[in-house]
Amino acid sequence: MLTDDWTESAFAFDPGGLASPFTPVGELVNATFDNNSTAMITYSTRMQAAEVNLAHRAYSGWNGEASVLYGVKSVWIDESMRYMSTNAMMSNDEKVNVDNWLIGPQLGILIEAPFPGGMLDLTFKVAVTNHSVDKTVVSTGMTTLNLSGSDSGAALVSDIGINGSFFITENLLFRLGYHVLSLSDVALATDNLENLAFPPPIVSFGKDRGLIYQSLYLGLTLRH
Repeated sequence: MLTDDWTESAFAFDPGGLASPFTPVGELVNATFDNNSTAMITYSTRMQAAEVNLAHRAYSGWNGEASVLYGVKSVWIDESMRYMSTNAMMSNDEKVNVDNWLIGPQLGILIEAPFPGGMLDLTFKVAVTNHSVDKTVVSTGMTTLNLSGSDSGAALVSDIGINGSFFITENLLFRLGYHVLSLSDVALATDNLENLAFPPPIVSFGKDRGLIYQSLYLGLTLRH
């Protein structure tokens, strides 16, 4: 599975003064980061996934087949976020990049049931992965900061797919399906943009965000 970058950006202008994300609602205005005449945020994220599985057929009958899947799954999630603002005192530029790599053994089931003109299949897979995170924080403004660090832990990856395959010819099938990929304990750029006015001596990590990717998809299968 390979996705393009999802990128979003927003720009705001207000001569009356814009608050920054570094000052919680209700707290005193921070003269360094608040009262901005302009502010811009850009955010991008990219996800890639790959897996290799062996299928052991556990059941075969008139109503279909069932197989047990043994494999390895790897998922990469790269994120970046940049915040820029300008006020009467100075311009601020804060950037954070977070790279997640999850890899580990996978166990699953595949159920296939024929119907006139095609085949319905359901897959469910779970992987217990080692999760490595690399993070870089760069800040220019009141202070100049360039920090990087890494962390690791465990994360769970679940994968569900429902597919209908329809015979176009004896060896060519049209596939229509729905796919859900769920991940636990992922580090996101939006959760790791700390209050850089007072940076900690080491880079900390927020890795408690769960993610769900879901999509319809179309495809062709050639078999012999």
